[in-house]
Amino acid sequence: MIKKIFRSVGLRQTLLLSGGNLGASFFSAAALILISRILSPSLFGEFTVGYSLIIIIYKIQGIGLNAAIQRVAGKIFHENTWKKKFSQLLQVGMSYNIFLFLLFLVGGILISYPLSLLLHIESPFIIFGAFLAASVTVFFEYFTNIYQTLHKFSMSVTMMWLQSLLKLSVALSIFFLKIENVILLFYLFYLVPIFSIIYGWQRLPQALHIFPPKRDRVVESELSHVLKNTAISMATLGLIEYLDILFVKHYTTPFSTGIYGGIPQLGSAVSLVGYSIAAVLNARVARYHSKSDLDQYIKKASVFLLVALSGFIFYLPLARLSILGTIGPHYIAGLPYISLLMASSFLFIATVPFIALFYSFGSATYFSVSGILQLCIVLIGGVTLIPHFGLAGAVWLKVISKAFLFLFTIIWAYSAYKKKIHAEY
Repeated sequence: MIKKIFRSVGLRQTLLLSGGNLGASFFSAAALILISRILSPSLFGEFTVGYSLIIIIYKIQGIGLNAAIQRVAGKIFHENTWKKKFSQLLQVGMSYNIFLFLLFLVGGILISYPLSLLLHIESPFIIFGAFLAASVTVFFEYFTNIYQTLHKFSMSVTMMWLQSLLKLSVALSIFFLKIENVILLFYLFYLVPIFSIIYGWQRLPQALHIFPPKRDRVVESELSHVLKNTAISMATLGLIEYLDILFVKHYTTPFSTGIYGGIPQLGSAVSLVGYSIAAVLNARVARYHSKSDLDQYIKKASVFLLVALSGFIFYLPLARLSILGTIGPHYIAGLPYISLLMASSFLFIATVPFIALFYSFGSATYFSVSGILQLCIVLIGGVTLIPHFGLAGAVWLKVISKAFLFLFTIIWAYSAYKKKIHAEY
């Protein structure tokens, strides 16, 4: 039985990417642990607010383009001319990414100072650095998605390991030099993936061409069909995941912001497993269209749900030790909240296999609707729960948001499955 399970190509690819990401996340986590021990909770709060801005800007700037490329590419691999079409797809994607990079670079220059005043961030250089780092993240994702689409997962993992090791090297250097300059640390830490991007670019198969960037009406039409829904969902996703810390910073103290910025780092490895699984499943499930394939996949997704639940139960006795052994005793004030934060992370992992079904169903509307509804939950909770309950309100807001996503996804996936099977059979 076990041998039969491990014969699954999808499972082996998931284990490779998840294992590789876990290894990469270990080095990134070690780097963040060093940074949290160098900086006080208040300064670390400034650092994590900057990181939250990176993700928010990256999600808005990226508009879901890289994911859209992956979805469109999944539909052309059965064609004889797929290499030519994939190259055209990549060239259009590169032209869009370059245009958005320049647009957001100018925007970052113009709004960094007023945005720093609005968000009560001491230095506008943190804001501008977040715009630069967001662009780096977009291009890093562009290249890793290429390798994942080609099922060259080992190359994608190598890029992730390289950037993580570079970040760890930065953190070690800062740690031993006892430098507490948040701005310097922020720029060094979040811009080093540039070297990993260069490495990925140089290793692309010769048959694929990403330069010169160019326009193509047919390709743009295919992408726009996906982007009209995923652009909204990607933008809202960044706000859903990281807007809460901006509310915490506005309504609570710098120390509380640092605590709230520190303890979610422990759940980042769990969430990264979810994103790794999604990277594999989204590309594979897009090719599943028969009832037998979908039924078999749904059974595996249900088993994975039980695995996620077991993982959370296993973690509970380790909550205190996980704080003391990683980010340190300065963050022990976050102990009452860490279990709930981990619950939200495991809920996300349990939801990922069911989200992948929509790449087969072609229900792009799901992504925009779920994103908008979650954003409403975060916005309403941010102005109601956090001002009254502080960190507890922020933590419960994460749990409520993830629980909603899980239930909403299951219900919509069931309905979409029934419609697809009824239409085809």
